[in-house]
Amino acid sequence: MALSVEQWLLLALTLAAAVWDWRRRRIPNALLLPVFLTALALNWARGLAGMALAALIFLPLWLVRAVGAGDVKLMATAGALIGPMAWLKVFALTAVLNGVWALAILAVRGREALGTRKPFAPALLGGVLVWLWWRFSSTIRE
Repeated sequence: MALSVEQWLLLALTLAAAVWDWRRRRIPNALLLPVFLTALALNWARGLAGMALAALIFLPLWLVRAVGAGDVKLMATAGALIGPMAWLKVFALTAVLNGVWALAILAVRGREALGTRKPFAPALLGGVLVWLWWRFSSTIRE
């Protein structure tokens, strides 16, 4: 199975966003907007549904300052690329990886790590990679 255009775009987007977020703790709009518009051009109905689901989950997290605005826009763009059902799988995988990462930081740094902010995009990249591997390996087994 070859990756679709949307999956290649998602992989490229999350890789670039992970690098930016890791280095600068920011995800530039100039990276997100062209990909978001491309996602809508490829399939506007799926794109709007995926974006809406991501916004529904991530806007409240932003309101309580659990994530940054760039994280909300990144997840909305990811949702627009792959649609709501695939986005939910990526989100679940990302949440697990993010939790494991947070526990590892806590185990290494101890209590001083509490309240420390860490970039979100690298965990999303991990979730995307696991999701793509899962999709690819399941079609090989069939």
